[in-house]
Amino acid sequence: MSDKKKKNYHIHYNTSNESFIKIYQKLKEAGIKNNKFFLALYDEKLMEIDPLDEENLSKEDKTRILIEITKNPWYYIREIIRIPVAGGNTHFELDVGNLSQIYLMLNNFNLIKEQPKIIGPYNSNIIR
Repeated sequence: MSDKKKKNYHIHYNTSNESFIKIYQKLKEAGIKNNKFFLALYDEKLMEIDPLDEENLSKEDKTRILIEITKNPWYYIREIIRIPVAGGNTHFELDVGNLSQIYLMLNNFNLIKEQPKIIGPYNSNIIR
């Protein structure tokens, strides 16, 4: 029997949320081995399903999505949450700061996060 835990999930590399893929690539380039836990997907059949396309979802698909959401908060954050912006909605944008914050919160750690007031493309995705 191996000391390593058996991987019981799939990696959702083809997510429509590009910020998750960008952070995965940055962590991988930085040499961090545990670099894709936030891309976890337990139900492989959800790989190609848009969970917000209610008109084309069957009852089985909706059930699969609900089960995935209850087991996998990363799926909910990555695929379901939408942030209102001018002209519509956008995906939740993952960066190193909120990745670590969410990870700690999901694992019941208390934290205080200090972040610069101005966040933009030049400083929001920097790994330090």
